[in-house]
Amino acid sequence: MLKQFIACKNPAARFRFFDGTRVSDWTASELEAIASIIGLELNTEAEPAQNYMAICCTLRQKAEKIA
Repeated sequence: MLKQFIACKNPAARFRFFDGTRVSDWTASELEAIASIIGLELNTEAEPAQNYMAICCTLRQKAEKIA
């Protein structure tokens, strides 16, 4: 999944791809890698679903800035 995310050409494409997935599609390390890529610091004590939503919201914000 991470390779597909990285292959997305712009923030809007990254958001669309990520938004089309579920938290169960990702490993914790993949979510951490995505957070690092987009400049988001995850809460290490949070549940994976909370980190997934934080990433999704950040990706949405980045996509909207470009649009």
